Amino acid sequence: MKLFGIRNDGYFFKVIRIFGMNLYFVRRSRVREMNKFSEFLKRQQNKRLMGAHSWHYEQTGRIFDFMNPKTLTEKILWLRDNYWYTALPVCSRIQNKATFKEWMHEKGLEKHVPKTYGVWDSPADIDWGKLPDKFVLKSVMGGDGEQVMLVRDKSALDKTKALREMSGWTFNNKRHPIIAEELLENPGGGGLCDYKFFCIHGKPQFICGRTLPKNSGRTADAKFSVFGTDWSVLPYRFWTHGFSKAVDMPRPARLDEMLSLASMVSAEFPFVRVDMFQTKDGVYVGELTFFPSYGKMAFDPIEYDRIFGDMLTLPRV
Repeated sequence: MKLFGIRNDGYFFKVIRIFGMNLYFVRRSRVREMNKFSEFLKRQQNKRLMGAHSWHYEQTGRIFDFMNPKTLTEKILWLRDNYWYTALPVCSRIQNKATFKEWMHEKGLEKHVPKTYGVWDSPADIDWGKLPDKFVLKSVMGGDGEQVMLVRDKSALDKTKALREMSGWTFNNKRHPIIAEELLENPGGGGLCDYKFFCIHGKPQFICGRTLPKNSGRTADAKFSVFGTDWSVLPYRFWTHGFSKAVDMPRPARLDEMLSLASMVSAEFPFVRVDMFQTKDGVYVGELTFFPSYGKMAFDPIEYDRIFGDMLTLPRV
């Protein structure tokens, strides 16, 4: 049975069977928490957020502790509901790929973001003549590589097909501007490696290293492993879009530079994931993510969720 979007597991309810019927009663010790949970769900308009709570229960067998969050995942969801887009307006600015670059420029870090060729309100407004032979087209509010188009030869691009595809790009049921930017490439061939630094109070704690096939920016195509900040393989697996599988990845040549940059850009946030790329020309920040995978995170063994949660002190709101 599912109640309030989650399965009944005896946590909130006790069951009395009378004449073949199951009667559910909220446990007296859980009434306050149940009311808090019910009010929380009523306030949510984001179905992805609702899904994160149900998903977490399915994966871990645990219901989030809304009254006293302890794990990293619980605290990230608490921040999403209570802090990021209400008490910390800069998060909305950083979420937008165009205004995020402005934020990086203000910090004197413009060399660490890909060059922008143009931003247009709709795909039909794109000035193709301003674009070089190679570039990337993205929705400024896309995620997980689902609204990204890699163009390696503009002369071979079917513009009609490209415009049709981009017209379907939406985020939260809204269309957003299109940004064209520099195409970052791996000089050794193949797709770029993507390094995701999970930072707590301005300090990187662990890294998800992802390898992508050539011509793909899609998360679903990636293979990844979890590493410590010294690039040691860690004694747990981490889930974002599937548990990590200990893919062999060489230590990045610019790891120390990336760690320093991750600390710098994450310093003002209780938690943020800093996504970076390394090329022969330098280190680039792709984006900052405050709510990784819409809260669909899990650790195996699960104890590490609490270990990292203990490092994160929630702000007063």
